[in-house]
Amino acid sequence: MKRKMVMAILAAATLTFTACQATSNTTATTSGSIDIVTESVLLESGSDTVDRSADLTDATYLTVESGQDITIDSEGTYVLSGTATDAEIIVDAGDDEVVELILDGLNITNSDKSAICVLNAGTVSVTLSESSTLKVTGEFAEDEETNANAVIYSKTDLILGGTGTLTIESTDAGVKTKDNLKVNGGTLVINAEGDGLHATETLVIDDGELNITAAEGIESTVVRINGGNITIEATDDGINASQKSDSYSVLFEMNDGYVKITMAQGDTDGIDSNGDIVINGGTIDVSGQSCFDYDGTCEFNGGTIIENGEEVDTITNQFAGGGMGGPGGEPGEMGAPGEMGGPGGGMGGPGNGGQGGPAPEGFNLGNN
Repeated sequence: MKRKMVMAILAAATLTFTACQATSNTTATTSGSIDIVTESVLLESGSDTVDRSADLTDATYLTVESGQDITIDSEGTYVLSGTATDAEIIVDAGDDEVVELILDGLNITNSDKSAICVLNAGTVSVTLSESSTLKVTGEFAEDEETNANAVIYSKTDLILGGTGTLTIESTDAGVKTKDNLKVNGGTLVINAEGDGLHATETLVIDDGELNITAAEGIESTVVRINGGNITIEATDDGINASQKSDSYSVLFEMNDGYVKITMAQGDTDGIDSNGDIVINGGTIDVSGQSCFDYDGTCEFNGGTIIENGEEVDTITNQFAGGGMGGPGGEPGEMGAPGEMGGPGGGMGGPGNGGQGGPAPEGFNLGNN
């Protein structure tokens, strides 16, 4: 992708009340600077790379206001601050343009639309400076064009980084992109009823402190963890690698960093890959009924794996176990046969039904 060196020019202000439509732009420019450390970032996207460094000399400073959306339609660096309700940052730039949003104490609470919605750009980076909070408290409005259902929603490549803290609360997804997502720094605290982090193609974590409470913590076709400290509490899968895009083979890969996953009871998996699992380093600490579940192959080449408090040297592939034994028969009859166990073992293989006798409604578990 080529980088155009242009100054950010903002369009005229117009109010809008439809989520994620680039028809509004309300801005406020102030002087000053912020204390932030930025670095060049590399985002995996096929054979393409993006090299982006913040240049605050040419930055545009914007302050949000309640009931007003801001549309950014040109490449550049934008410093966003202020507190507002019913306000949305909309990015609708050129196909090859790079937009950097620096969150410098940005606090937005919306009832039914994203706080940040990226319609178009080459790549958008969200850099964390001062602590910021983004919330969606109600059901997301239906939008056939974008189907935006995340506090930060993007239809293009998205990078999260910086040195600050971002807290996200959502009635659906926390951060979602239709392309690639990369996290290379900062502190993210996400409480979401849907996915915490979601990407269609690849989701790469190089660094950062992530604390995610969600239905599914992390989901993408490819999930690659190269570093960082990640804590996930999930009611569905902690990390799910599944076929969201035909451009990649499904893969979960761990190279470094620390991941702690605590699962709710029920049909849940700590790390679930509908393809392969490759673990080369780092530490994975999973607590739950099913720690790992994969459909393809698994490589454990290095690192530390802890399953339910015990370090292991092999990865257990967990499938559904055997079923309950059949109900007990009438006195003097043999109970119905138990269900066949699944291929991964678990509760037990073919179980015998309850023995006949004086407890006609009794049953027992299948045998292993």
